[in-house]
Amino acid sequence: MVLLLLARRAGRPSALPALTAAVLAVLVAVTSVGILTTSAATAGDRGDRYSLAAQNRAAVADPTSRAACGLQDRVEVLQPVAGGPLLPERGSSAVLEGFAADGGAADPPPRRPEREPRSGPDTDTGTDTDTDDGRAPPHWGSKDEEAGVGELTTPWFALPGLGDAQELAVGVAGRTDDGASVTWEFARGTQVLGAQPVRELPEPERGYRGYAGDAEQQRLQDQTPDRDRWRTLTVVPGDLPAGADRVRLRATDDRSDATVWVAVTGPRVVDVLPLDRWLAGRGPLLTDWAIASAWPCLGDLPRVAGGIAQAPGAVVTTPAGPADPGSGERLLDVGTPSDIVPERWVGGSLGLATGIDVGGSFAGMNQAGSVDELDTRLRGEPERRWGRVLVPDYGDLATDAYDVTVQTTTIAGTDGDPPPVRSPRPVDQAAAALRRR
Repeated sequence: MVLLLLARRAGRPSALPALTAAVLAVLVAVTSVGILTTSAATAGDRGDRYSLAAQNRAAVADPTSRAACGLQDRVEVLQPVAGGPLLPERGSSAVLEGFAADGGAADPPPRRPEREPRSGPDTDTGTDTDTDDGRAPPHWGSKDEEAGVGELTTPWFALPGLGDAQELAVGVAGRTDDGASVTWEFARGTQVLGAQPVRELPEPERGYRGYAGDAEQQRLQDQTPDRDRWRTLTVVPGDLPAGADRVRLRATDDRSDATVWVAVTGPRVVDVLPLDRWLAGRGPLLTDWAIASAWPCLGDLPRVAGGIAQAPGAVVTTPAGPADPGSGERLLDVGTPSDIVPERWVGGSLGLATGIDVGGSFAGMNQAGSVDELDTRLRGEPERRWGRVLVPDYGDLATDAYDVTVQTTTIAGTDGDPPPVRSPRPVDQAAAALRRR
């Protein structure tokens, strides 16, 4: 600026503005090329693994390709086959030492959504814990057992032949390493054909965790994956011993401290199908804003208009965080003035849409029914926690069947916006207000 003024005072024309503009243009071009090159290299380095960079590159190459749809084209559903989990053979029983039957875990195995969309309010309420006929799968665990260490041998289960799109699955919770282990054992008739460990790949390094305002936030960001939750591990048909028609599981807990324990379900056969196929007929689909960029091809979104929100048939959201016990409450960390400190929402980012205290448009989803998580994985990357698909079960309540009365209220601009929730009604009153048809 000083040089420019001096040049003008001397009466000579200045080339500095043009030079400055040229330098800025070059810097912008170099930076843009660097960003694009780095993004393309990152996509190439990951091979066939999902990345937002690879999704963007596919969208530029061919916007109509399936790869341009991001995670929507890569998520697979592990759906138990009709009939539920495998049944123990008659006369075969579990051998327990330091394990508890139908217990020994932080929580029972999760409830899974139905195979088929509900067709009306009188439809059967669905499945309990990975079954399609209400049977809870048997499970055993070593958590909180007095022995501290122990061994489990499950009953033998009849093993049917598996189709090309089917896999043998087991639910596990707790540890499968560091003093605990789970092993498949296969047989044909009375002859044991072999055993193989239940393999659980480590979760990939997440890299930079983002801003942490204090030591507690940093601890939560660095926290290892929650081993208390149930995970599904599978075996593909090609890894089964030839001729095997029976299967059982062995589990060991060699650690005497309470930090290591293991729990397993009985085996089950699952159909592996694309998420798009499972979601067919279950719309509309609510997509969490925090993951929406990875789902650009969705079109059947729930409608929000006139104070009424359409009931979602399924919800795509982010993985649960270590400090996300449930939705509905907002916690604001004010941090240090001028610092960029994000708001932390209990329930994760989905709490913005389903939270009661914050006036979420879909808060009634949790209040009028239950929400079950679909058993999913990322194709080719089963160890990677990509997110969650939640499926609401509204029980015998019809959806989107309201009597609507419109009233107009004039509020002075000086009064400001009214609070999002004035006096929420109890859940039973809200449910009773829905028309059942």
